[in-house]
Amino acid sequence: MSTVAPPVETPAVPPVTPETPKAPPVETPKPETPVTPAAVVPEKYELKPSEGTPFTAEIVDTIAANARELGLSQEQAQKYLETREKLHIEGLEQHHGAVAAEQAKWLSDLKADPNLGGEKFTQTVTERANLLAKYEQMTGDKELVKVLTDTKFLDHPLFNRLLNWFAVATREDKPPQGGTPPGEKAVDRNDPIARAERMFGKK
Repeated sequence: MSTVAPPVETPAVPPVTPETPKAPPVETPKPETPVTPAAVVPEKYELKPSEGTPFTAEIVDTIAANARELGLSQEQAQKYLETREKLHIEGLEQHHGAVAAEQAKWLSDLKADPNLGGEKFTQTVTERANLLAKYEQMTGDKELVKVLTDTKFLDHPLFNRLLNWFAVATREDKPPQGGTPPGEKAVDRNDPIARAERMFGKK
C-alpha cells in the first residue's frame, strides 16, 4: 500500500510596497547682507562743540582733520567731536579732583606738623603773612603771593618750614637794643645783599 505525501505549503510572500521617491531638500535662501553705503565726506565739516567747551578753535580744526582722515560723514564727525570732548572734560575733572585732594592734604599735614601746627599753627600763619608782606613791600612783587595763594602752595608744609626758618633767622638777625654790636657796621635793612651777608656770612 503506497503512502501519499502531504502537500508542501508554500510560504506566503508579503507584498512589496514600492518606495516613494524622496523630494530633494529645499534650500532656504540666505538673507543678503545689507550693503552699508559709504559715508559721504563733506568738503568742509560744520562741527559744533558744546557751550562752554574747553576746546579751542584750533583743537576743533584738528578733530575735523582727523575725521577727514577717517572718512567720516558730517554726522559721524559731530559724534566724534562730542566723544572727544566728553572724555577730555572727564579727564579734567579727575585731574582737578586729584589736585584738590593733594592741596587739602598739604593743609592737613601743616596743621599736624609738630613744629608748625597744633598750638603753633596760628603763629605760623601770622609769621608767614608778615614775611610775605615784607617781601611785597621791599620788592613790589605781588605776583608771587598771588601764585602761592591760587595754587594753595602757601599751605605746603615744606614751604612753611622755609618761611619759619627765615622768621627765626630774622629775629636772631636783629641787633641788641642800643644799636649795632661793637666792631660791626650798621646793616642797611633795605639792602638784601647786606642782610644775606649778615645772616650767612660773606663768600
